Amino acid sequence: MTKVLTPPARKRPSFTRPTFGRPTFSRPSLRLPEKWWRTNTARFLLVVVVVNLHLLRNVSVVGYLGVYGLVSAWAFWHFLRTDKVRNLQDRGWIAWTWMILGVVAAITTAILGSLDGAAYGLLRFLFVMPVLFAAVAFTDSYDQFRRNVTSCVAVFTVASLTLPLQFITGPISFFAPALVRGVDVRYSSLVGSVTSQGIAVGLFILMAPAAKKWWPWLLVAGMGIPAMLSLSKAAVANLALGGLGLLIAHRHNRKFLIPLIAIPAVGTLALVTIPALRERFLGTVSAFTETTPSASNNYDPALPSILDRLTSLPAANWSALTGLDQPLLQATGGGYGMGNTALVEPTDVLAPMAHNQVVESMSVHGILGGTLLWALLIVAACSLVLKARRTHRPFDTCLALAMGMVLLNSVTANGTLYQPATGTAVMMLLYYAVAKFPDRPEPADPAPLEKDMT
Repeated sequence: MTKVLTPPARKRPSFTRPTFGRPTFSRPSLRLPEKWWRTNTARFLLVVVVVNLHLLRNVSVVGYLGVYGLVSAWAFWHFLRTDKVRNLQDRGWIAWTWMILGVVAAITTAILGSLDGAAYGLLRFLFVMPVLFAAVAFTDSYDQFRRNVTSCVAVFTVASLTLPLQFITGPISFFAPALVRGVDVRYSSLVGSVTSQGIAVGLFILMAPAAKKWWPWLLVAGMGIPAMLSLSKAAVANLALGGLGLLIAHRHNRKFLIPLIAIPAVGTLALVTIPALRERFLGTVSAFTETTPSASNNYDPALPSILDRLTSLPAANWSALTGLDQPLLQATGGGYGMGNTALVEPTDVLAPMAHNQVVESMSVHGILGGTLLWALLIVAACSLVLKARRTHRPFDTCLALAMGMVLLNSVTANGTLYQPATGTAVMMLLYYAVAKFPDRPEPADPAPLEKDMT
């Protein structure tokens, strides 16, 4: 007798009867995949792009500041909602201290100068704070932190490439005015002035290993070429320091030697075969031996002006503060007018430019506020060094060296804490110094800088 196979009975969906109305069928929830614009990387990138597109204010002040204000408020709102006790060792006090110092300096500026100067100086000093807010709010793991750092490096690289672009298109109207050294034109870029780009390039070169696979080398090349073409002595010095830092951090990685040799070799070949490039490079190198009438008119930290930036220029700035005949101001600071046109308009200037971020901080915020500010930076630097020694990650070593470069550049230049490019790097370093992440050992065979950790 043949057995007849019958198909199984179709399972009917279960349902629950509510207290009123028709029965409600329960079906499996279909969760849509997260959209890319809703990821932490995209949110963080939005904040970094808006902050670093600051030159768009030359196109429309109202339009740019409107967008900047909305994005900053959005980032601050997310910062307030984040569990800082669980994610930060300092529970967010670095950000709050930074903002309090800014507000106190603004009040002093309003008393000694004008309300316009107070508002302008406060905006300049706190301009990059949204990056710190976004780092706290949109970073939930070490891997996410590396992706966010990669976003910062990529934005700086694209902005730097607008410098060589002007050799093709000519000067871009809303950039800083081009300068002339000898017969060569020195174009600025979307980063800002030539010196701003020169100081920042070393920091972002040290942050480039955050990217995956061979992308770090492409980013390094994208940053290094515009820096060399800028005819900036600061760029040459910081390129050398950044490259040396990469070598120190990855000295145990044999695969690191290949691009380390290849990139300078390609650069040397380009200098030999391209006369125009060779002339610009030689012009930059020869500028290290030039003597300028005043270091205040030479924003590149060349050897002849370093002593002025360590002695006479800071002394003139501090003398202007003591010349106000109010001893209390030495403790509380003279406000943003002490930062010259880096922080206020010419009508609110109270002192010559110090060209020294340490002394400028002391004159703006006073001995009390300035000491507190730099104590935070030094403690953050020590935290990064200890973290690098504990984790043995080359990337952590790069970040510790980057903070060292911030401190080094701050004694020969001003604006290192609030200029958008360098300020972005500083905010990321401050965040990582107090961030709570599980410390995982580095893979045994990193390639070529270091493999992504899973």
